Amino acid sequence: MRGIMTPSPARQRGAGILTMLVCIALFGAVALSALRLAPVYMEYGVVKKELQAVAAELDGERVPSREVWRRLAKRLDVNNVKDVGEENLVVDMVDGERRIVIEYEVVRPFLANISFLLSFRAEAE
Repeated sequence: MRGIMTPSPARQRGAGILTMLVCIALFGAVALSALRLAPVYMEYGVVKKELQAVAAELDGERVPSREVWRRLAKRLDVNNVKDVGEENLVVDMVDGERRIVIEYEVVRPFLANISFLLSFRAEAE
């Protein structure tokens, strides 16, 4: 048995407690970020989908921007979207086609006095 070398216990070292705590803290920060940001991005997906639906509904119809907002607001209200207002909507004509644009920003708290500022833009023709 002399030929078999067994490593000494001093060489068999794993991650220390400090390394484990740092890994847990990093994992926690990523998880908290995901929990804070996922609903905002899901809401953006709803805004984009409903904007496309309103644009398709208005296909070729000449209506004022107030009417476009009224139709869109109904759809957003049903989906509980609170971050988009009429001031975020721009309806204009580009090359004879109507273009509907929504640009808005969302601020979500992260930790203590740190917040996320997210800017979104959705467009439909």
